[in-house]
Amino acid sequence: MRHAQARIAQWMEDCKRNHPNCLGGAPMPLPTRVIAVGTEGAEPFLYETKGAMGQYTALSHCWGPPDKRPPTTVRANLSVRKRGIPIGELSPTFLEAVQLTRALGIPYLWIDSLCIIQDDERDWAREAARMADVYTNAALTISATGAADSKVGLLQPVSSRKLPPSMLLDTGPGEASEELRRIYGRRTDLQETIDDLFAPHIVERSAARDNAEPLFSRAWTLQEWVLSRRVVHFATGELLWDCLGAEGCECQGARLVPRQGRHGIWRRVFEPGSEVDKNRLEDPEWVWRKTVMIFTSRQITYDSDKLPALSGVAKSLAAERPADGGYIAGHWRSELPLSLLWRRGYMFGTKTPTSRPAKYHAPSWSWASVNGPIWYGDQHRGDICCKALDVSYELASPLNPYGALQSASLVVSGMIANVGGCVDIDHEDLTRGLRKPVDVMFISDIWEEGMARTTQDVVFLLVLSEWDSYSRELRCDGLALLAADSVGGVDRFTRVGKLSLTVGPRTGAEKKWRKSIKSKAELDEIWMAEFRASERTIIII
Repeated sequence: MRHAQARIAQWMEDCKRNHPNCLGGAPMPLPTRVIAVGTEGAEPFLYETKGAMGQYTALSHCWGPPDKRPPTTVRANLSVRKRGIPIGELSPTFLEAVQLTRALGIPYLWIDSLCIIQDDERDWAREAARMADVYTNAALTISATGAADSKVGLLQPVSSRKLPPSMLLDTGPGEASEELRRIYGRRTDLQETIDDLFAPHIVERSAARDNAEPLFSRAWTLQEWVLSRRVVHFATGELLWDCLGAEGCECQGARLVPRQGRHGIWRRVFEPGSEVDKNRLEDPEWVWRKTVMIFTSRQITYDSDKLPALSGVAKSLAAERPADGGYIAGHWRSELPLSLLWRRGYMFGTKTPTSRPAKYHAPSWSWASVNGPIWYGDQHRGDICCKALDVSYELASPLNPYGALQSASLVVSGMIANVGGCVDIDHEDLTRGLRKPVDVMFISDIWEEGMARTTQDVVFLLVLSEWDSYSRELRCDGLALLAADSVGGVDRFTRVGKLSLTVGPRTGAEKKWRKSIKSKAELDEIWMAEFRASERTIIII
C-alpha cells in the first residue's frame, strides 16, 4: 500500500501544479458529514460539518451482495459513530481508504454508507440531491474499481505476466466524433478488456464491456466518476489516474499524459470554470442520451434509486443549460417531444429482459419507468410532428428535484392513428406489413424470455416523420399507446412501446407507382386514411 500511496501523491502533486482546471488543493464546502481520519493510531470518527470548508477524499465502491454489505450508519448508531469508529469495524476497503487519505495529508473522507443515515428517508433524499457537490468538490475520488465488495480491499493482485498497456475503460463520448477517450492500463491474465469488447456502437455492448471491472457494472458509480475532478482507480492489476487535465497508469511510471484535446464531452460539460467554446462541443442532447444509455445498461439494486442515481449528473447539467426549461423524469423540457423516442435496448444483439418496477417512480413515457437497458437511435432527422404542451408532476421527495416522482403527466398535441393489433418484433419478422403499402414495426417496452405472443390494440402518436426523396418512402417514428381513462374530457394513455411506420411501395411490381410519388404530402394522406388518423390533444401518464 505504501508504494501506491507514494505514486498517488506524485500524481496529485503533478495535477495541483500543472492543471488549473482541476482547482489545485483549495478548500471546498464539506458534505453534511465526513469521516475525520486523524493520524495513524487514532480512531476515525463521524464529523458533522455544519457548512465548514476543507479538503476531503470521496470513496466510490461496490456495496456487494447482502452478506458482504459494508458497515453503515443508521439512526441507532449515529451518536456512537460521532464519538469514534473502531478500526476493527472498518472493512478492508474502508480501512485502506482511511490510510490513503491520511498519507495524502487530507483530513476528511466521505463514504456513502457511513456518511448518509441509511434508515432515514429524509436524510437519504437530501444527501442524494447533494451528490453532485460531494464528488465535484472532493480533492480526490478513490475508486475501488477492481473490487466487487468492500471486503476485498483497494489493492488487487497484480498479474505476473508483463503485458503492454491496453484500453481498460472508456470515459464518455469524444469531443468531435464517436471516438472514446480512453484510460490505459496493463491487462491481467484473465481480464477481458475493452479492446476485446469494442464495437462501433459502444452502448450496444455496454453490458459486456462493464464486466471488465466490477465497479463499472453499477449504476450509482457512473455519476461518481463523471462528477469527479480527480479519480484514482484501483483497477485489477494496477493504478490508473484520471483527472480533468491528464491521465496515467503505473506502467507509464509517474508521468501523466496530457489529454491534448481528447477531453470527453462529459469532462467539458462538468469542468469547473471551463472557458471552452460551447459551439465546439458536441450536441448536449446527444451527450445526455448517451449518458442514459450507458447508465441503464448498468445494474441497480433498488428500482426506486434509478432517477436519484443520476440526479447529480442532471443537477450539474442543469447549471450548464439554464435555457432548457427544467428537468423532469429523466427528460429535459427543451428536448420534448424528441427525447420520447427511446426504446428497449435490444435490436440485433443479446436479448436483455426488461420490466416495469413494482412501485411507481416515473411515468410510462420516461425511460426510467423500464428496468433494463434503454437505447436511443442516431441523431433524429425529419420533421417534428407533435407538440409537448404541458408537463405536471409531483416529486417523491421535495428535497431532490431531480429524483423519483409520485406522479407525472405529459400533455401532447399531434396526429393520433388507430393502428390496432401489434406484435413485438421478437415474435415475428423485423418489419410486419399490416396493410400494404404501410409497414409497422412495434418494439414493446417490456420483454422477457418466454413471454406470451400477445396482441395489443394500440394507437400511434406521430412524433417524427422523414421523407426520403430517393426511395420515395415516408418514415414515421412515434409512440405506441394504450388507452387508460379520460379526465375532464381529455383521453389519457400509457406508453407501451415505440412504433415506426414505413409508408411506400415495397415490391418491384410497385416501381411505377413509386415513381409517381412526388411529395411527402401524398404519403401522409395514404397512412392517415389507412389508420383513420386525426389531430388530437391527449395526456400520457
